[in-house]
Formats: sequence, structure tokens, C-alpha cells
Amino acid sequence: MSDLFCVKLEGTVLLKLIQHCQDTDSTAIGQLIGLESSNSLEVTNCFSLPSNSSIGPQELEEYSKKMCEQLKDLFFENSVIGWYQRSDEGAFLDISSIEYQYNMQIEIPNAVMVVYDPVIFVSGGFPLKAYRLTQEFLDFFSEEEFTTQRAAALKVDSTKVFSEIPLRIENSMLTNAFLAQYAPDPYEVADKDCYEPFIKKHLEALYQGLDELVERQQKQYGYAKAVQRQKQQQKAHEAQRAAENKKREERGEPLLELTEGTGSLYRMIPPPSRLESLLVSQQLNSLSEELQEFCGESQAKVDLLMSLSQK
Repeated sequence: MSDLFCVKLEGTVLLKLIQHCQDTDSTAIGQLIGLESSNSLEVTNCFSLPSNSSIGPQELEEYSKKMCEQLKDLFFENSVIGWYQRSDEGAFLDISSIEYQYNMQIEIPNAVMVVYDPVIFVSGGFPLKAYRLTQEFLDFFSEEEFTTQRAAALKVDSTKVFSEIPLRIENSMLTNAFLAQYAPDPYEVADKDCYEPFIKKHLEALYQGLDELVERQQKQYGYAKAVQRQKQQQKAHEAQRAAENKKREERGEPLLELTEGTGSLYRMIPPPSRLESLLVSQQLNSLSEELQEFCGESQAKVDLLMSLSQK
């Protein structure tokens, strides 16, 4: 997996992607078509995938292959280099998205996931971001052992799940003229206060994410207490068994095995998965960065207005 400098997205792809994500619900997904050049991915086309929950991964793969074959027959670029999905407030950080991106990066090392956020789009911001799983997380996810010890050994934390790749839009002059027709009126934007849903939804997502993170931490704390309690019970049992064996030895009776009749006392307690906590923490980091960026811009505008009003 090489270091990507940026992801280049053509204007026509941007229009198709936004239209698909705006016209469908939160399950909108699709494939990105293009080619890989030196330190960059050039996305030249895209197509949507069926979002019906009854369609399995195999059916989606067959559908994608047929679409690529049709593009090839039309002499268009037909190489899949990534995928996109619609996501609200960092909701793309779930197990299914991780598995899909992991499998794609195994086949296509530089494959990216482009995420469309409709709340940012309504607020007048750029709604697309490109991500890729880090090499540390790929190693961590390669085995179904998502323990805290393994995460620490591989140096995987909440900042090592996804790495954001710079995304650049390349438009022709005709595309720029077309997009200018949909540019919002700044006075209309100010009157509608379109930033309110952005802040509200992000704060709600932060609140829910913190609740989930606390729940995960409580499970981890409960596991630590259970392990400690088991060790104490094992020590007590070993002391009792040693005393009993000493008496049996004095009587000339056979000694008892250490684990005989202990049931589940020496059975390993399964640790809670660390994967969910990593994803929730990554989501909270992303939401916090977006809020910090937005609030910083807003504060700069307020400071500018205050300085102008004083003059």
C-alpha cells in the first residue's frame, strides 16, 4: 500500500454521486471507476449499487462485474478503484463498512472510500471526504482477535483506523458554469440559518457516541473485575488444595489434581471486543474535528464583524 497524495474526482462524477445520495435514503452506495497514477487516484466515473437489504454481497459483486463489463464494451474506463456511500454524522464507521473497505483494500491496496455527508452539503460546506484504512488497522483486522492486548501490540488506537486522503475536484469550464447555477444565494443562506442543523445533528451524534463509548468502557471495566475475581478464587482454591493434599499425603492417600472438580474456575474469560470502541472513538474524533473547524470559521467571522462595528 503506497502513500496517496490525493484523490482526483471529475465534475461529472461529483454530480452523479451527489444526485444519487440526495435522491435515496441513507443506504446509498456505489462504485468508483478510474485509474491509478503516481501517488493519486483519478476517478472518472461511478455507478450506484442496489441498496435493497435482501441483496447479499455475492449479488452485489455480480452486479458490479456486469456494470464494469458494460463500461468495457462501451470503451470506457472500467477499473474499480473504490466505492462511495452516504453517511450522516460519521455513521460510516460501522462494522459492515469496515469489512467492505478491508476486503476491497486486500484486492486493491490503494482503494478509497468516499463519504457524502448531506448535513454538510445543506450547510454550504464541501460534503465529500476520502478515506482509507491504515496499515496498522489492516494488520489488526486481519485476525478475529480484537483484544486490548493485541491492539496495544500493533499500536492501534482510535486515530489509526482511517486516514483521510485529500480530495480534489477537477472540472471543465462547462462544468463550472453548470455548477454555478446551483450556488446558494448568500443572503438566502443567512436568512435560513442553514448552519443550525449541522451543529444540532453533530452535537446529537456526539452525545450518542459518548453514551456508547461509556457503555463499552463499562464492559471493559466489568471484564477486568471478573478477571481479578477469578484470580483471587484461583489462589484461594490452590491454597485449599495444597492444604488438602498435604493431609492426604500424611494419610498415604493419592493426591488430587489442581484443576480437579474446579469446573470453570480455570476457564479463560473471553475479553470484550476492542473493535467497537475504536470505531466509536474514531467517530467522536471526526465529529469533534468538524465542529472545531466550523466553530473556528464562525468565530473568525464574529471577530471580523466586531472589529468593523467598532470602527
